[in-house]
Parts: sequence; structure tokens; C-alpha cells
Amino acid sequence: MPASSFSSHTSDLDEARALCHRYYYPITLVTSYHVNIPFSGQLDSRHRGLEVAADPGRAAVYQPVGETVLRRWSGDCRQLCLKIDRVALENYVEAALGRPIRGPLDLGASMDNGGDRT
Repeated sequence: MPASSFSSHTSDLDEARALCHRYYYPITLVTSYHVNIPFSGQLDSRHRGLEVAADPGRAAVYQPVGETVLRRWSGDCRQLCLKIDRVALENYVEAALGRPIRGPLDLGASMDNGGDRT
């Protein structure tokens, strides 16, 4: 499959949804936590002002709030994109802690996924 490139910048929410649906996958913005776990290649992004280089050893973690910019996605990047419903995760954490939380959860921008680093 030939590699392709796409770049866009918008502040219009409806346009952003349409672009993501067309070039990435159908998403509902700001309702879930999102984890990108590369199996190969690299994904460079910025979320809430923090730069993250995700690769087979490090996954990128995005909160349901704050700006996310996918800066570069290598042509050989194959990844699992995991979305976790915000309400479900925050309710689970509240139940586990036995007290209410003030969401969203303050998660790190990346996590070690135990994979091989390229």
C-alpha cells in the first residue's frame, strides 16, 4: 500500500470531526481517554503542551481534554488505538478509591508498554 500524507489545521469542531472520520476513524471528540500503542514505526504527537514519541516500547496517552496534535506518523507505523470511555473509567476509579474524584484523571503523557524499542 503506498504511503500517503495528510496535514490540516482547524479550529472548527465539526470540520475536525469530519476530517478525523475521513482520514483516521469515526470519533467523538472529548469523551474518552485515548492510548496509541505502536507495534512498529513511530508516532510523534503533542498533547496539553507535552511532546510524546510513541514507538513499540512507549505508548502515547491522551486525556479527554486539551489540545492534541499528531505531528508525524511514520509510514511503517502500525498501532492499536484504544479508546476508554471517560465516564466509565472515572466511575471505576471512584469506586476503587471509595471516594469521588474531580476528573479528568491526571494521567501521564506516555507509558511504557513493555514492547521492543526500535
